[in-house]
Parts: sequence; C-alpha cells; structure tokens
Amino acid sequence: HKNRDLEAKLKKLHQITKENEEKDNIIKLQKDKLIEIESKLKQNENTSCAIDKIGDAGMDNRNRISE
Repeated sequence: HKNRDLEAKLKKLHQITKENEEKDNIIKLQKDKLIEIESKLKQNENTSCAIDKIGDAGMDNRNRISE
C-alpha cells in the first residue's frame, strides 16, 4: 500500500516537473520575443534620431541659403 502511495506521488512529481519545464520554455520564448522587440524599438529610435538630424541639417541649409 505504501508503495502505491509513493508511486502516485512520484507520478505527480513527474507531471509537475513536465508542466514546469513547459512553462520555462514558454517564458524563454517570451523573453526572446521581448529582446527582439526591444532591439527593433532601439533600431526605430536610432532611425528616428538620424531622420531628425537630417531634417535639422536640411533646415540649417535652407536658413543659410535664404540669408
């Protein structure tokens, strides 16, 4: 009888372990996705800054030409 209890507990532990591994995999995938999104945001930020600088340079040139 004791063995059956232990086997049931062991089976339950295996089940919990399996579920935890699946959750860990999901968390890892979500982290990877977040890192990817952050990287794209950073690229967009850099692009925006570059576009702003080009725009500013264009305005400076226009101002110089009109003077």
